[in-house]
Parts: sequence; structure tokens; C-alpha cells
Amino acid sequence: MLDTKAIRVMLADQLVADDSYRLSEADHVEFLQELERIGNLLTAAKIDAARQAEERGLHTRHGCKGLSILLRTKLNLNQAEAKRRTRLVHELPSLPHTQDGVYSGVIRPGLKT
Repeated sequence: MLDTKAIRVMLADQLVADDSYRLSEADHVEFLQELERIGNLLTAAKIDAARQAEERGLHTRHGCKGLSILLRTKLNLNQAEAKRRTRLVHELPSLPHTQDGVYSGVIRPGLKT
């Protein structure tokens, strides 16, 4: 199971340290690229967790008509973001190469609306 608390603490500590200025220019660019990849992986993990929530029927147990409503009410997302994640939950499995790219952090998950 993902230790989300440890990840939060590590990121908060990095923000407090505020020391990326010490990196060389090349290392700073690499740092930015790695942060982007981490963000992509985090988004993929959120989509996967939403898929699992839908499979478990959590939206029904929480009195929501569908997954997007559950995401809006429980995560305080706006309607567009909740619908985007729900579409990704439903459409990524039919795009195996894209799903592999998303799950490896190479591709930022997103769909044209």
C-alpha cells in the first residue's frame, strides 16, 4: 500500500528546504523533469484509485449516482476534473499503449473534451 503520509511529509520537507537553487543548470532541468514524471505518476495513481473505487461501488454506498459525483463531493473537485478522471477510468483500459505510458509516468493522463 502506498504510504501517502510519507510522500506528503517528504514533499513538504523539500518545500521547506528550498534548496534546488544549489543544483547546476543541467541538474535543475533534470530535477524539473523528474518532478513532472512524479506528477504524472501521481495522476495515474489517482485514476487507478478512482477505478478501484468504482469497481467497489463506493459511489453507490455514498449515495452518489456515479463515480464523477463521488469524486466531486468527496474530493471537492470541480465538475470538469471529476468528469475528466471518470472518462480516463473508462477509456484508458481500451488504449493499452497509452495506459502503459501513463502508468510509467511518461505520458500525462488527459483527454480532449
